[in-house]
Amino acid sequence: MDNRKKKIESEIDYKDVVKNPIRTFPFVFVYIFTIALLLGIYFVHQIDTVSFNTVPGTSLDTLNVVHDIPIKKGEIKPAVDLDILKNPTNKWIAKGKKIFESTCASCHGKDGKGDGIVSAALNPKPRNFHSKDGWTNGRTFYDMYKTVKNGVKGTGMTGYDYLPPANRIAVILFIRTMADFPKVTDESIAKLDKEFNLSKGVYVPNQISIKLAIKKIEKENKLLIDKVLKYYAADLDNQTAGAKLFEKFTLSPKKSLPVLILNFKNVKTVENFISSISYSPEEYGFKSSIINLSSAQWEALFSYFREISTAVFSG
Repeated sequence: MDNRKKKIESEIDYKDVVKNPIRTFPFVFVYIFTIALLLGIYFVHQIDTVSFNTVPGTSLDTLNVVHDIPIKKGEIKPAVDLDILKNPTNKWIAKGKKIFESTCASCHGKDGKGDGIVSAALNPKPRNFHSKDGWTNGRTFYDMYKTVKNGVKGTGMTGYDYLPPANRIAVILFIRTMADFPKVTDESIAKLDKEFNLSKGVYVPNQISIKLAIKKIEKENKLLIDKVLKYYAADLDNQTAGAKLFEKFTLSPKKSLPVLILNFKNVKTVENFISSISYSPEEYGFKSSIINLSSAQWEALFSYFREISTAVFSG
């Protein structure tokens, strides 16, 4: 009888709980289960967000951020003794190391392994000069010089055209000390010199700032820009499919539309239009998600450009 009363007692004997903590398990289990269930529900609702890469990207809206360059008077860069390519001196290598550390190390790392402080935010990752695999343009001196000068499209490797030819050569000479690279031949030197005239010196034209250049371009093309924006505003009022797509997938519609109209005025097929934008959307001022458009949506966007381009250049 006493055992039965003990089973149905309405109050907890806390002294007994201390002696037998297992009695609290049903209550603790309910709380743990409830918390786990709530966390699970929250995770499911936030799964699209939590799956994003938390490392900030490097694809800036270049239509809004202007890294200006100084105004410079044109000059002739002195010729380079190309024999140095086959027989680099310690002085040239030391010069290249200094330029590498100030210009390249933030991405490629101090030792050239592609692990610089900026590398975590780049996709694809910077080149590891110690590896022989995956070189977009190749590993010959000619290929490396062309890469340093022009950059690699679709990557974080920008062109260093502003560097004097001698500085580009010095950087490459230093990089080539990091691993075994293809031998520099007379044929490769001749090919390099023929394309870039390194043994004759290089004329560098006058340079104005980007801001000043933008002002001049806007002034020269003011009529064109005004016409483009007029049609843009009209299409927005009419809510055409192409206008809405452009508004949705463009980083800065009003700034990029006149530039895009000029770039694509001679594009005749939607296939060429798609391939150009899909290769590097950010370069044309589009969001990367534009590559997910359906065929019908691409058609609508292309028609939108063609209609404005035709109206602007025929009027």
